[in-house]
Amino acid sequence: MRTIETAGSGARYLPPDGPWARELLKMVTAQDAGRITPQAVASTFARLNNQVAQADTRVGQRCIVAWRFQKGGGSQALFDGTKEERPTPFLEIPTIATGLDVNAIAQMTVRCVMPSLEDALRLGGIMEVDTETIKAELAKLPEEPDDTLI
Repeated sequence: MRTIETAGSGARYLPPDGPWARELLKMVTAQDAGRITPQAVASTFARLNNQVAQADTRVGQRCIVAWRFQKGGGSQALFDGTKEERPTPFLEIPTIATGLDVNAIAQMTVRCVMPSLEDALRLGGIMEVDTETIKAELAKLPEEPDDTLI
């Protein structure tokens, strides 16, 4: 038997036995049978998130819907309200480790290292890493989340 669980501040707006859960379970079953796409299910999740965001100011309109298939594989879709967004480079599921924004650190490191790597590959030399630039760029990253959490 399949169930859907909710968590977080917005969970109270989605009672576990509500019509939204039955609709979503039917959609997941239809997707498993190949009658609808995973994106159709993701759009329904985004619509539910958008409804909750309108009722609870602690829930944002933007969301990432990720899915995995029982036999492996999966994907994700990004939404602003009910509108699907196109991914941009480095737009990933947020990862925070020991209070640090791992994605921000990775993006900054790639920006600092890529020119040296490209030069080394083009000229056939050894890549020189400018650690001082990396340290200076790391120092610019926020130490605490801002109001928009970006």
